[in-house]
Amino acid sequence: MVSAPNCMVRARVTYRIISDHLGSPRLIVNTSDGSIAQRIDYDDWGNVINDTSPGFQPFVDEKRVKKGTLPFLGGKIGVCRD
Repeated sequence: MVSAPNCMVRARVTYRIISDHLGSPRLIVNTSDGSIAQRIDYDDWGNVINDTSPGFQPFVDEKRVKKGTLPFLGGKIGVCRD
């Protein structure tokens, strides 16, 4: 089982992180209005082929993910509680 954060807070707005079965983020959704803040698509080898808002959240930096270190970009990351 992949352990990945399922939400983050940026500029006092909470976003739900919807990941695939490998833990790669696919959609970042504003929890207050349901709008999609970011959509990320990958090819069969895990390379990003489409990113609607590069840099919006810190989980797509491929070089750092491969090294096992994720950057902290000033947002709070954790588990959302409904």
